[in-house]
Amino acid sequence: MAKTATAPTTTDVTVALATDLLSDVDDLVRADSRTRDDVIDIAVRFYLSERRWREAQAVVSVHGSAAGIRTEDDVEELIDSLPD
Repeated sequence: MAKTATAPTTTDVTVALATDLLSDVDDLVRADSRTRDDVIDIAVRFYLSERRWREAQAVVSVHGSAAGIRTEDDVEELIDSLPD
Protein backbone atom coordinates (compact mmCIF):
# COMPACT_ATOMS: atom_id res chain seq x y z
CA MET A 1 0.00 0.00 0.00
CA ALA A 2 1.38 3.44 -0.92
CA LYS A 3 2.03 5.98 1.80
CA THR A 4 0.12 9.21 1.58
CA ALA A 5 1.72 12.54 2.38
CA THR A 6 0.63 14.07 5.65
CA ALA A 7 -0.10 17.76 5.71
CA PRO A 8 2.11 19.65 8.16
CA THR A 9 0.51 20.56 11.42
CA THR A 10 -0.19 24.26 11.72
CA THR A 11 -1.23 26.58 14.50
CA ASP A 12 -2.92 29.91 13.97
CA VAL A 13 -1.09 32.92 15.40
CA THR A 14 -1.83 36.59 15.40
CA VAL A 15 0.95 39.04 14.62
CA ALA A 16 1.00 42.81 14.63
CA LEU A 17 2.93 44.36 11.75
CA ALA A 18 3.70 47.98 11.06
CA THR A 19 1.37 49.31 8.39
CA ASP A 20 4.20 49.90 5.91
CA LEU A 21 5.56 46.38 6.48
CA LEU A 22 2.13 44.86 5.88
CA SER A 23 1.88 46.92 2.71
CA ASP A 24 5.22 45.43 1.56
CA VAL A 25 3.94 41.93 2.40
CA ASP A 26 0.80 42.54 0.40
CA ASP A 27 2.88 43.78 -2.54
CA LEU A 28 4.76 40.45 -2.44
CA VAL A 29 1.50 38.54 -2.15
CA ARG A 30 0.25 40.13 -5.36
CA ALA A 31 3.55 39.95 -7.22
CA ASP A 32 4.20 36.30 -6.36
CA SER A 33 0.59 35.05 -6.41
CA ARG A 34 0.94 33.78 -2.86
CA THR A 35 -0.98 34.22 0.36
CA ARG A 36 0.05 36.30 3.35
CA ASP A 37 0.54 33.02 5.21
CA ASP A 38 2.96 31.84 2.51
CA VAL A 39 4.99 35.06 2.51
CA ILE A 40 5.22 35.25 6.30
CA ASP A 41 6.05 31.54 6.55
CA ILE A 42 8.87 31.96 4.02
CA ALA A 43 10.16 35.04 5.83
CA VAL A 44 10.25 33.27 9.20
CA ARG A 45 11.94 30.20 7.71
CA PHE A 46 14.53 32.44 6.03
CA TYR A 47 15.16 34.32 9.29
CA LEU A 48 15.63 31.07 11.22
CA SER A 49 17.93 29.68 8.52
CA GLU A 50 20.06 32.84 8.52
CA ARG A 51 20.26 32.82 12.31
CA ARG A 52 21.35 29.18 12.39
CA TRP A 53 23.96 29.96 9.72
CA ARG A 54 25.36 32.86 11.79
CA GLU A 55 25.46 30.63 14.88
CA ALA A 56 27.31 27.92 12.94
CA GLN A 57 29.76 30.50 11.56
CA ALA A 58 30.50 31.70 15.10
CA VAL A 59 31.29 28.16 16.25
CA VAL A 60 33.43 27.42 13.21
CA SER A 61 35.22 30.74 13.60
CA VAL A 62 36.26 29.89 17.16
CA HIS A 63 37.51 26.45 16.15
CA GLY A 64 39.17 27.78 13.01
CA SER A 65 41.02 30.46 14.95
CA ALA A 66 42.21 27.86 17.44
CA ALA A 67 43.57 25.84 14.50
CA GLY A 68 45.33 28.88 13.03
CA ILE A 69 42.79 29.46 10.25
CA ARG A 70 42.15 33.18 10.18
CA THR A 71 41.77 34.26 6.54
CA GLU A 72 40.17 33.04 3.33
CA ASP A 73 43.67 32.21 2.08
CA ASP A 74 44.11 29.91 5.10
CA VAL A 75 40.85 28.16 4.19
CA GLU A 76 41.93 27.78 0.55
CA GLU A 77 45.29 26.35 1.63
CA LEU A 78 43.50 23.86 3.87
CA ILE A 79 41.16 22.82 1.06
CA ASP A 80 44.06 22.48 -1.38
CA SER A 81 45.87 20.23 1.11
CA LEU A 82 42.99 17.76 1.30
CA PRO A 83 43.37 14.53 -0.67
CA ASP A 84 41.25 14.22 -3.81
